[in-house]
Amino acid sequence: MKRLILAALAAAVTACAVNADELIYGYDDAGFDGWYVRADGVPAEQPPELGTNMPSQGEGYVSMGVESNMYYTLIRTQEGFQSTVLWEAFDRIAFDVRLSNPLGWNHFALLCRSNTNWSYTVASSQIYSTSSDAWVTVRGPITAELTNYLYSSAWVYFEFAFLQSETNTTRIDIDNFRLESDTNLLDAGILVYGFNTNALDGWAGTKRGALTMDETTKVEGTASLRLEITNAIGNWANPGFRNPAIDDAPWELNSNLVAWIRASDTVWSNSLRPYLVFGLTYASTSFAYEINADGGDGHITLDDQWHPYSFAYDPAWLSNATALNLSFQVTTVGSPVGKYYHVDDVRLLPGIVPEPVAAAMLALGSLVALRRRR
Repeated sequence: MKRLILAALAAAVTACAVNADELIYGYDDAGFDGWYVRADGVPAEQPPELGTNMPSQGEGYVSMGVESNMYYTLIRTQEGFQSTVLWEAFDRIAFDVRLSNPLGWNHFALLCRSNTNWSYTVASSQIYSTSSDAWVTVRGPITAELTNYLYSSAWVYFEFAFLQSETNTTRIDIDNFRLESDTNLLDAGILVYGFNTNALDGWAGTKRGALTMDETTKVEGTASLRLEITNAIGNWANPGFRNPAIDDAPWELNSNLVAWIRASDTVWSNSLRPYLVFGLTYASTSFAYEINADGGDGHITLDDQWHPYSFAYDPAWLSNATALNLSFQVTTVGSPVGKYYHVDDVRLLPGIVPEPVAAAMLALGSLVALRRRR
């Protein structure tokens, strides 16, 4: 699979990288694109400064440090920011955040504050200790309610806020504030699993799940993956897995999987948390990382429509790994037995592949792999 990807994308890498986002704030200089600390809030003890150590994008990011468990109001937009973007033309707001020392429970949020709603949460997530010193993408939908605040309020601004349960010192870095479109995500990055044949790209069912190709319900291509729960332990099941997966994609060069998921509230009784498990094997140990959809608690929209969800991981996990096992797992209210959901068009973002020279060296091997796959 990896060789197929490299051969298919070698020409594209030579030309340019694929980008599904529209960057709004890059925070690449000390002006922070007009964002500032409001005087009547609770500022970070270590004030904002320009960071340059491995930005998420561009040349820099805004960096600050907190030392306690207060409810911090970090930085906010300048006046008039809402008039510079046609917000309803996009589907999501996304940004990257990095904590040097996340400890215990915490809550990082982007708020829309206005005279009509003081604390509308645009996007939020807990940053786990497993993501220490790693960029984590946080996303939130652009809803009709949000655009109403942006266009109709007498005053309005965005503000980042942070709360943690422990009295703890950590740096907080913010970068790459952007807008995303669902249409663009269908073409972004690297397609890893399209589920367009009965082979299901190597995915298989477990003793708790049955996997089938569904040619009727799909987001694009010829089919999608239907996962049905056939057995469970309480409210949990692991219906499908891919093993080995380590050669399926250049995992170590990227940091997000985007998967399109479709599920219905009539099937799931208004509660479904589908998550992805990265099972990694090293020379003398192994680890399993649970990754929630779009961060946060991981529950998804149940409207029987397709929606893209991001599963952010730390590429450092892949350093020195000898094997990777991926697993789709679920929790719900009550037993999930007899219930199902669909997954399609699993893509790797930002879509970085090895240098074109390396891709060209693998071209012959990719042709052999192509023949075998057919």
